[in-house]
Amino acid sequence: MPLQHVKYEDIHEFTLEILSETGIQIKHESIHDQLIERRIPCDRASGLIRFGRDHVEQALKLAPKKMVLGARDESYDIVLTSETRRHFMPSGTGVAVFDETNRRRRSSTIADVEKFVRLCQQLPHVDITRPVVTATDRPALMSDLFEFLTAFRYTTKHVHHRVLRPKNVQPIMSMAEVLANGRDELRRRPLFSVCYCPTSPLSFVPETAESMISFASYGIPVLVLSMAMGGATAPATILGEVILVNTEIIAGITLIQTLYPECPVMYGSVSSVMDMKTAVLALGAPERGLVNGILAGMANYYGIPCVIGGLSSDADEIDFQAGFEKALTAIPLLDRVNIMFGLGILNSGNTYSLEQLVLDADVAGALKTLSLDGLLDGEGREVCDLIKKIGPCNHYLAEDHTLKHFREYWRPQFFNRSIDTGPSKSKAHLLERVQHYLQEIFSNSGEMVIDAQIDKELNSILNYALDEPV
Repeated sequence: MPLQHVKYEDIHEFTLEILSETGIQIKHESIHDQLIERRIPCDRASGLIRFGRDHVEQALKLAPKKMVLGARDESYDIVLTSETRRHFMPSGTGVAVFDETNRRRRSSTIADVEKFVRLCQQLPHVDITRPVVTATDRPALMSDLFEFLTAFRYTTKHVHHRVLRPKNVQPIMSMAEVLANGRDELRRRPLFSVCYCPTSPLSFVPETAESMISFASYGIPVLVLSMAMGGATAPATILGEVILVNTEIIAGITLIQTLYPECPVMYGSVSSVMDMKTAVLALGAPERGLVNGILAGMANYYGIPCVIGGLSSDADEIDFQAGFEKALTAIPLLDRVNIMFGLGILNSGNTYSLEQLVLDADVAGALKTLSLDGLLDGEGREVCDLIKKIGPCNHYLAEDHTLKHFREYWRPQFFNRSIDTGPSKSKAHLLERVQHYLQEIFSNSGEMVIDAQIDKELNSILNYALDEPV
């Protein structure tokens, strides 16, 4: 299905029909109470909520078309609109890492969280920091508190993460308010955003929905991110999966805008298809690029900023398959997506790698250059005169025009462009170059980006939350 031939208005119409006639399931009494007060039909027995056509259309009008993803260092602020393109952030939140020391998969720890955060801070083409992996050596119901604290300690970029337990929302808010110098300032420039996924097809886990709208009540930007699996939790055609995913995302956005109008929201998908032989969600499948390319187009149709999964792979190590699949899933998104989500991912999202994150960030730098926006405007006369001046059989090396523009070319940090093939020159393998870079970054314990007093306050908030009954 060529992306330019997609009829977005038809997908929208099918979404309206499904939401009004079938609805979305959220078995949460308090949410039903709030919606019934606003005259939204809810069936308490089944948990189904039905959003009428007019209500959905009004919610889409209320969803902000512009938002600020704030950072402690304002130079990293991202002003996000539906027209913004080519920002990148890592995938998450896995429970295993590919250990670069022994080349084996192992469970992720809080030490790994710190390394990923510090690496995000260092890599110039990683625009948003994520903890990336789960601290499996911390209490399962509280690990997100440790992950957020680690992110706040070691990055000055915007932080994106998730909280799955409603009780953990307030401690995270308290930490962020300390960093932002108050609730009002945090609302004006949110230093973090959160991600919540429907449970396909057409439902939200009650705790997920409660956590999501709790953050929305504070004006924290919310990403509604579908993870549907074509052929299993979504229809087994591209169009069928797109309609289902769009319906789930619009349901989440409508819920948020109904309860907390004008809360910043983002439209998101990391959906793909099921490998019918292995039952794996195939994140490197070519169909994934098609599905998510169309969904990014739907976000553009609505004028809502989007976060879409790309640079993804099912490979279990850093190899040709990983590179091929990452390109395959990224390229269909380039002119449509606001933030691409996927750096560092391997093994169908089950494993994450510091080395892969470094390489993906280098690729992100290249992808940021693949746009004609503004490149063909304004200098036609200048270069025409230059070409006539230089004429045949000459060169442009000594020209002021070359000196002015040559730095605009992308140059890789780690990929090889050397043509020296002499036997005397010792060449480091690509991964050896990456490993040397990582050793340099992690050769010291790492300085926190917050001062001791603020760290003490954040620790106090964490300890208070840990002392509460689980």
